[in-house]
Amino acid sequence: MTKDEEREFKEEFEEIDHEQDELEEEVDERRRKRRRRLTDEDDVEFDGKNVRINDSIGWLGKFLIIIDKFGMKKLFQGLLLVGLFFTGDAIYHFVRSEQFMETVLESMEKKNKETHDEGTEVRGYVSPKINKTLVKMVYEMHADRAFIIEMHNGKENASSLPFVFYDMTYEEIREEDGATYIQPQFENVNINNYQMPWYVAENTYFIGDVEEMRAVDRRFAARFEDEGDSYCGMVIIRSNGVNIGFLGVAYKKNPEMIDESGIRAKLGKYVQDIAPLLDLNKAKRLKERDEE
Repeated sequence: MTKDEEREFKEEFEEIDHEQDELEEEVDERRRKRRRRLTDEDDVEFDGKNVRINDSIGWLGKFLIIIDKFGMKKLFQGLLLVGLFFTGDAIYHFVRSEQFMETVLESMEKKNKETHDEGTEVRGYVSPKINKTLVKMVYEMHADRAFIIEMHNGKENASSLPFVFYDMTYEEIREEDGATYIQPQFENVNINNYQMPWYVAENTYFIGDVEEMRAVDRRFAARFEDEGDSYCGMVIIRSNGVNIGFLGVAYKKNPEMIDESGIRAKLGKYVQDIAPLLDLNKAKRLKERDEE
């Protein structure tokens, strides 16, 4: 390349470089003009990377400059994070507040009371029907005693394993033959002290004399023997796969005069009438149907 050609090339290169500088200045000037439309020159300083906003500028101007600098997407993400932070903090302190806890406890107490009141109404509805059935059993089955034992949850040990208790909740007797009520002896009894409830739950029923009862559960047999009962029949009360308790009859007569198969058949028949009355949900439906 000759010196003339080299000089000509250098002049063209410098001209191109000069045009590029002018283009960059024009771009910068356009940026400055755009910012001047938002606020005065003295309110904003821009060094090419950072925007410093004077405190005297209005909130709208600041907002528009921030949008211009960071874009709407980043601005929205930032506002969302700030909103979540303050919302979460507010919820945390609200949940921990004494007023909130009092509201929750009052709501729980109200719900428990409503549930208890509803259950009490249902119990008041089924009890006369159950007692009437037991009276019918006493005379139709020639028994001296007809009774129902219901199981329920009681206290629990230190690991929260519950104890299971049972109560003789219903009892009807044939008083003219000298039978007396034994219901008070079967109140809030720890089921773990007796084997008979577990036996009936596993085998569905028990029918036998005191000696056969003693072979299963000596304590349980002693309670009936103390009242002069010599023969007993019990069947499990079950509803929707849940063992609710036992329906039973007791006799003071000579065991040789009692028909075991007849007792089993009668207990099976009557337990079908009793079970729905001791199932809360089924009893509620029966009550609602009768009230229609």
